Formats: sequence, structure tokens, C-alpha cells
Amino acid sequence: ESETVKPVQLSVMGAVGAQYNISNRVGLYVEPGVSYFFDDGSSIQTIRKENPCNFTLQAGNVLLIDSRTDMFFVHFLVDSEFS
Repeated sequence: ESETVKPVQLSVMGAVGAQYNISNRVGLYVEPGVSYFFDDGSSIQTIRKENPCNFTLQAGNVLLIDSRTDMFFVHFLVDSEFS
């Protein structure tokens, strides 16, 4: 038997973050979020069907590189997902 899986699974995601600048060039940030994956209608069981609602936490440091035209951000992050 063969099973056809729809190639697209819809989801929504929201997150809010905060940054604390240690100095004028280095900062720390944290960004908690939540996502929800909608049922794709197939009979194949996936982790997204078992746990459609997921919580995420991104945290890291930011290196601020100042130039005359704009400010450039370099992010170093750790990403975790919780169901």
C-alpha cells in the first residue's frame, strides 16, 4: 500500500522577545514563543499530530557592529522546543 501525504501543513506562530545591552556593542536576548500545527488530513502519524501546540525559547547574545549608514546585528542563539 502507498500513502499520499499532503506536501503542506499549515501552522501559526507567535513570539515576543526582549534584549538587554551589556555594553554598546554586546547584548543578551530571550524570545519565548508558541506555535500550532493544523491537521493536514492524512492518516500518517507525525510528531506534529501528537503535539500540535509547541512552546519555544530562543536565547543568545547579540554583537552590534556600528557603521555610518546602518547598524548590523549578529545573533548567536540557542533554540529549544517544548511540547
